[in-house]
Amino acid sequence: MVVDRRPELAASAVRSLLDQDRAPDGVVVVFAREVHDDLRDTVCRMVDDAGQAVRFIQSPVTRLADRLTLPGSPGDGGPAGTEHWLWWMHDDARAAPDALRRLLTAVETSPSVAIAGCKQVEPDRPRHLLDVGLAVTGAGEPISLIEPGELDQGQYDGRTDVFAVSAPGLLVRADVWTALGGLDPEGPPPAAAADLCWRARLAGHRVVVVPEAVVGHDGAGEGLFAGAAAVREASLWLRLKHARPLALPFLWTWGLLTGLGGFLASLLAKEPGRGVAQLTGTARTLVRLDALARSRRQARGTRRAPRSVVDPLRADRHEVRSYRRSLVDLEAPEEVIGDGTGSTGAGTEATGDHDDFTALATPERTWVGTGLVVALLLLGGLSLFGLRHLLGAEALSGGSLLPVSGAQAAVWHHATADWSAAGAGASVQPGPFGLVLALLGATGHGSAALVWLTILAMPLAALGAWAAAGAVDRGRAARMLAALLWGLSPALLTAAGQGRPGALLVHLALPWLALAVLRATGSAASHRPDTDGAPADVLIRPGHRGVVSWTASGWTALLLAVIGAAAPALLPVLSVAVLVLAAVLRRRGRTLWWTPAPGLALFLPALVTHWTDPRAVLGDPGVPQAYDPAPAWQQLLGFPEAFAPDSGLRALPWLDAWAPGFPWALTAALVVGLPVLVLAVVGAVRRGRAGRVARAGVLLAVLAVMAGSVVPLIGTSLGTDGRLVTVFTGPFTSTAVLGVLLAAVAGSGVLGAPGAARRTGAAVLATAAAGSVVLTAGLWVIPRAVPAEALRTAGTESLERRSADGESHPVLSTLGTGSVVAASPVRLVPATAADQGTSPLATRTVVLERRSDELQVSLAGGTGPTLDRLSAGWAARSLTGPLPAPQAARPD
Repeated sequence: MVVDRRPELAASAVRSLLDQDRAPDGVVVVFAREVHDDLRDTVCRMVDDAGQAVRFIQSPVTRLADRLTLPGSPGDGGPAGTEHWLWWMHDDARAAPDALRRLLTAVETSPSVAIAGCKQVEPDRPRHLLDVGLAVTGAGEPISLIEPGELDQGQYDGRTDVFAVSAPGLLVRADVWTALGGLDPEGPPPAAAADLCWRARLAGHRVVVVPEAVVGHDGAGEGLFAGAAAVREASLWLRLKHARPLALPFLWTWGLLTGLGGFLASLLAKEPGRGVAQLTGTARTLVRLDALARSRRQARGTRRAPRSVVDPLRADRHEVRSYRRSLVDLEAPEEVIGDGTGSTGAGTEATGDHDDFTALATPERTWVGTGLVVALLLLGGLSLFGLRHLLGAEALSGGSLLPVSGAQAAVWHHATADWSAAGAGASVQPGPFGLVLALLGATGHGSAALVWLTILAMPLAALGAWAAAGAVDRGRAARMLAALLWGLSPALLTAAGQGRPGALLVHLALPWLALAVLRATGSAASHRPDTDGAPADVLIRPGHRGVVSWTASGWTALLLAVIGAAAPALLPVLSVAVLVLAAVLRRRGRTLWWTPAPGLALFLPALVTHWTDPRAVLGDPGVPQAYDPAPAWQQLLGFPEAFAPDSGLRALPWLDAWAPGFPWALTAALVVGLPVLVLAVVGAVRRGRAGRVARAGVLLAVLAVMAGSVVPLIGTSLGTDGRLVTVFTGPFTSTAVLGVLLAAVAGSGVLGAPGAARRTGAAVLATAAAGSVVLTAGLWVIPRAVPAEALRTAGTESLERRSADGESHPVLSTLGTGSVVAASPVRLVPATAADQGTSPLATRTVVLERRSDELQVSLAGGTGPTLDRLSAGWAARSLTGPLPAPQAARPD
């Protein structure tokens, strides 16, 4: 018995040997590492009580052949003609009481068998198979061909001859062990058992598995489950060791290329950790040429059969492909039927005397992505219909939007130069949003990218929310509802309607940031629980069940940088939230400590240049645009811009004909935002992982609302209408809504539990949330579907009714569903002016714009005003004085 990985379990492993109904003749305990003397004493006492002899050896497992003299080997001195066997066991394995007897029965009836192995099962769940013999792929990798979590139903009881068997419970004839030289002293430990069986096959012996002999084995960390690096090292070692001499240089080169290719593929698949592990395993094998030569020499000395003798026992490509697909399906919960066991969880009922069968589980649910597809189709169709006037537009203008320069070089120049070409020009740092525009316009069509980003904002937002919700709760209805609510959030509709590119990008990126944070800290919801409540997959993927993900950590840093560039005032808030979370989670939060650094680094040039003027750093991207910030309670309901609670609805003015003076705006706002808040409260009182995520979401919402109530006090510039422009609350409202939404998704899991009261509550809240979606969609699409004249007439009549009802200043609220964005050409000045502006003369064009009571004059350089020419630093020049008390600066 080998004591290596789990010495604390060695005593119980020895007990399982001594409890065999065919007791072994002696016990040899091999200590592969230093152990406490108490373990030796305990083992001695147990073996002595059983009336057996025990011997201790201190040696690495792969060097055991030099230290272990077995009965029947040369120099043993035992009686000739007697057959002796070595039964191999690990400290983390437990043999069934009849395992040894069944193995000996098998080898006695088949004299050609030199190695026999046991069926491997999980120690605490004996119905769950680990392997019933091993196969080897064409690349030399030992695999079990057993799907993770597969139940033992006797389906493999007829299996006999196999390529190899696992080490725990391996029975090998003593003379064969000695002739083969034991385990390969040069090879990696995960390859030891497969290599021994491979050499035994090439020496002319049989290797079989005895399914009736069962061993419970905690295989995590060794053999097939030794980790990506060790498995790659073992498979490449076996392939090179047993390859033909002429093929060896080509296989060595191929191993190097596949290692590098796998590493690059892992980067594209966002799993760099796995790629690094495989590259490490490759390097460990390829650099040990001397050890490989000695190992091949040893194998050549014992080979009596051609190498092709093992080919019929290899796993063919179809079997390997099917096995790989089963591993991938662990992350696809739509492949799970029922609880994953193949039977229903309901109790069986009497069926006469025929109760040998369990009710089979049947697929009662559709594909997991069905809800996402439905949400995308609904929101995509709604968006295309409502914004049909923007289809085919070259660019957008209005609100904070302008076209983007057509030349990619010009966009990059404006993003990195320390001189702003807007207006008469000024020496300012452009800030990082120019880099975002440069990425959007990487194809040379930045204006078109903004057009389609605006048109497809709803379905794109829904996609992110669906993914983020899946990291909180796997409920399909909850994920679909979260996608619809986020895609129709008033914060998104306001950002798109007012042409605020920064707030729009923040709303699209926030769900992905939440997903990245959850996975970086190992807090994402598990995908596939099995019947015992433990995960069915043996290898826990990063991002789940407390296993952190450095890949997700990298995405967190990247998304924080993008969000910070789009909404500079939001970056400190999110950075504080991430750092607090890292401190609370302690060890699991170590992946978050560094993530705010890249985003903050992007602002270093602007901070150094404008350290005396924070307005030049905190301003929102695009044309400065004044607005009326919403109070905290309206932001919590999801509205970034203030509305009059007692007003009517501009999209539904006909309601005032039924109830004049009724606070329709407040009613609609409560219908839109209140159901999600109630579900968030339910989630916050939930226990377990989902409850912790919900409480974190609620705290994030509170932090965002507090910050959203402060930032309107920061004036950043003057608008084109002369009003003071302050930091937009939209990104903060989106952050608050996201926190509430994630908490609500967690709360939906509670309502899905059994119980009449919970089912009733779930039905009421689901209906209310669906009503919220329908109402928001109606408020947005009706003004775009009803003729403008009819809506204007109905609005005038509504205002008259409210005035007659006693309102002094009747108004109709849009609740963020209005729009000032229109299609625009890419060039906003005449061609002659654009040609002179881009010539060596670099002339400026005077632009006169008539307004209701004034004539506005501005200067345009180059091809005209563009979004990439603007920056917060340039806009901040319109204000002077201290930050709390800004004053208008003198014009250029």
